[in-house]
Amino acid sequence: MNLKEAIEDLQTGTKHYKLIVLNKESKDCINECKSLDFDGVVKVDINRVLNEKLLDGKTKEEKEHETWDLIKNYLDSLNFNILFLHNVEYMFSKELGNLDVISNFKYYSRNGHIIVLFVNGKLIDNHLIYSEEGYPDYRSMDVSEVNLVGWE
Repeated sequence: MNLKEAIEDLQTGTKHYKLIVLNKESKDCINECKSLDFDGVVKVDINRVLNEKLLDGKTKEEKEHETWDLIKNYLDSLNFNILFLHNVEYMFSKELGNLDVISNFKYYSRNGHIIVLFVNGKLIDNHLIYSEEGYPDYRSMDVSEVNLVGWE
């Protein structure tokens, strides 16, 4: 299934979670967005948003507690039907409290908006592996309830 088919499936289907995880580097986001013809598409560089909002004199502990609320409040302020989130690497940093990125966005997608995450990682069984074991940004996240595009 390609990205366009996955989005159309979520638009017409009855899935509870409307999260698509796309196995692409963030640099490919622009090309993917241009190839689609959907209303209400918004593209967000989440690293930029987090850097602008979180680096203003906050301690590591404050960042850990505030990160997801900040992301959620920012997304709530946008008007979109389909959200493309790229440059997601910072969300995996230990500095931001070891967010479970997939779980958080899966939960957020319940509001009916389609969310597409551009994540460059490995798929092993029903788990998305980000980074390498032993590194501070390593994550193994359950993706059994989300749509996966580009994983082989």
